[in-house]
Amino acid sequence: MADFKCEGCGSEKTIYKITSIYVDGEWKPKEAKCNCKEDQYMEQIFDDSYKGIPALIRTEPSLKK
Repeated sequence: MADFKCEGCGSEKTIYKITSIYVDGEWKPKEAKCNCKEDQYMEQIFDDSYKGIPALIRTEPSLKK
């Protein structure tokens, strides 16, 4: 799940499944395209609720170095 906000019109959107596409030399989420302008994509909002990928802890002794 990711939250997005348009810089042009200020609309916000929460997207649960994201498909990445390559546009103008950048990877952008296909579902974050805004309707206010042609070729306008929303920017992702990073806040305290966004944790990213959790740290993995190896519990099996043979996997620890």
